[in-house]
Amino acid sequence: MSLFVKDRKFYRALLTLAAPTFLQNIFSIFGNLINTLMLAKMGEVAYAASSLATQPFTFLTMFTNGIASGAMVLASQYWGKQDLGSIRKIADLAIKINLLSALAFVAVSVSIPEFILSFYTDEADVIRLGAEYMRIIAFSYFATSFTNAYINLLRSVEVVKIAFVVVTVSSLLNVFLNWVLIFGKFGFPRLGILGAALSTLLCKALELTISVVYLQFYDKKLRLSVRDIFRLDTTFLKDIFKCSSIVVAKNMLLAVNMSIDASIWGKMGAQVVAANSMVSTLQSVSSVLTMSMISAVSVLIGKSVGEQNVQRTMERARTIKYLTFCNGLISAVIVLSARPYVRHFYEFAPETEQLSEEMMLVLCFIVFFQSFAATGLCILQSGGDLKGSFAIEIIGRLGFAIPLELLAGRVLHLHPCWVLALMRTDELVKFILCVIRTRKPGWIRDITRTSPQKQGDESDIPNPQK
Repeated sequence: MSLFVKDRKFYRALLTLAAPTFLQNIFSIFGNLINTLMLAKMGEVAYAASSLATQPFTFLTMFTNGIASGAMVLASQYWGKQDLGSIRKIADLAIKINLLSALAFVAVSVSIPEFILSFYTDEADVIRLGAEYMRIIAFSYFATSFTNAYINLLRSVEVVKIAFVVVTVSSLLNVFLNWVLIFGKFGFPRLGILGAALSTLLCKALELTISVVYLQFYDKKLRLSVRDIFRLDTTFLKDIFKCSSIVVAKNMLLAVNMSIDASIWGKMGAQVVAANSMVSTLQSVSSVLTMSMISAVSVLIGKSVGEQNVQRTMERARTIKYLTFCNGLISAVIVLSARPYVRHFYEFAPETEQLSEEMMLVLCFIVFFQSFAATGLCILQSGGDLKGSFAIEIIGRLGFAIPLELLAGRVLHLHPCWVLALMRTDELVKFILCVIRTRKPGWIRDITRTSPQKQGDESDIPNPQK
């Protein structure tokens, strides 16, 4: 076999799926960057409060993305079989599960925000401001849960433009509203981080509105409707549970890991939290190519598995791995090149800026291994090897990252650079295990139902090239 796929249609499909997601990620990341810079002007305490108050949102996002991603794995394989009827039922169930999950997260975030924040920090001012922030953004969880499920299921049938529209419009509006509400422009009161929370709520409501309008009037593939929310078809409930439970468990493990990270940084003080946030923002920027690749990989690998073409699946996986290796190098170069200039965008103390620059050196190595590990796990997951990808996550996080970061941050109280390096040892471990796991086709598994009877009519199946 050659190292790269020779079929031009594969690269055209890869570009078609990845390009809108790349632009979407660019708008989202730079929107978040601008918002971060505006919040940074409110001081390190306010900045730390808003950063830590997003932890329940992180858990919700990981959970709902787990449901959506598991459903997407299943749906993309059905897309390879051109079975839109099954995909439609899967999408409907995934949306309902996500909305019910959001209800639970809203109740907890509104009721006990101070208790939640006390896990991450001992600073009273940070807890007070963070609780106020959390109570506002909690009501955005419903919109987030719906759009996460709907947009991911649209991706499974190679519809990606609407996701670009939703995120781009929301990101641009969020930047504008943050500027108006944080600093009190156009006669509005100066609300500080509460203005940022209100801006987030309004923008998520806009995302929901755009998604529902598209669902109701423009969606020609899934063909869901608002009325479907009040109907219940459990045909694929067991299938979704099998797929999504593993992805949810993996995502929740990631969320726990991130929560432990946040608690370690929080206990080290607002200055370290601020420095780490600067580093995290740069990491997001440097990873945009990889994240865009992943969105395309999940569809193309799943589709070829659904087509029951093992050779094609292996060829695609091999090509993607080599492309991801290049992405990792580019990400590392971006971090290294941007490192001296990041401090100019913030108004933190010189000590905080110096610490962030030191941590960015460590980040150069992290983003390289993370790029390959993330894509490798996506290949396994979309190929149906959900248990294998989960096992690799467990080994990396529970076997290395979490024990080592707790030892470094809570026991030995090492320098933040060493803490960061040990926090991300899982990326190297996952990198190695993914290389080994994907060398042979044992990870390729058709998880769709074996019955040749399709769940929808042939007339429902559009030309995938349209």
